[in-house]
Amino acid sequence: MSSMPCPVIWCDRMMPGSVQVCGACSAGLVRDLADVPSLAHHLDLALTRQTRMGGGGRRGAETPMPWDERAREAGFILKSALVGWARMLSAGVQTLQGPLCGQACEHMTCEYASLGRGPADDMAAIARWLIWHSKALLRREAAAEAVEELTEAVRQARKAVDRPADQVYAGPCDECGSDMYARPDAVMVACPVCVDDDGQRLRYRVKDRQLWMLGAVEDLELPAPDVARALTTLVRPIAPALLYTWVSRKKLIPRTTDARGRALFRVGDVLELMDPTSVRKAS
Repeated sequence: MSSMPCPVIWCDRMMPGSVQVCGACSAGLVRDLADVPSLAHHLDLALTRQTRMGGGGRRGAETPMPWDERAREAGFILKSALVGWARMLSAGVQTLQGPLCGQACEHMTCEYASLGRGPADDMAAIARWLIWHSKALLRREAAAEAVEELTEAVRQARKAVDRPADQVYAGPCDECGSDMYARPDAVMVACPVCVDDDGQRLRYRVKDRQLWMLGAVEDLELPAPDVARALTTLVRPIAPALLYTWVSRKKLIPRTTDARGRALFRVGDVLELMDPTSVRKAS
């Protein structure tokens, strides 16, 4: 199979001629999209903090807070990029009526119906929708342009917010769709809105909430460092060296090699070794 350089402007990796962008850039886009709900939340917090601190007193009224304009502009750029690529994907797709299973669904009919309807007008919802349809986006001729624009928009949003380092996005609540955030080592996460029959916050396993994000990258075949980065973001920290240890113990087999001769591992294979009792395996 012929190979060619990845067309993403900052990437120098080689890739098969049958794809539009390399596996590392594809995985990076999904990781960035998975971070959008958290970024949107903290952009809103930055603007709220400006309202509280800038409007209640003479000093606040005379001293504009610098993060206000940065957060506002970064939010506008990020949402414009998300909306633009969502519209590109849904353009010309027939609108089908009827219920959908949800964003963890793999039914082709649900995916097609979702493409025709498009996402809700909300950054977190658009990002989740784009993750669901990331494979379709990355097959387009403009995939490299999508990676570049969305990655840069996410980077600017990260710079604009003062986000606590100990919060990670844990997915949406099944009942109300509210975005949930947890510590990196948390097992459970609570919905900020819903309560159960006992009056307690509705709780989920963090791993279960993140499975739909993993579904977008589990079939990618990447070098060990890129696999480790993806799973560190979506599951828990893992070092590339551990993959080679598993290879030496014959627990993990590379799927193929790239143009540089580097071993490529399927993300899902590594995930199964990290968590053999995963819900995905049981189901």
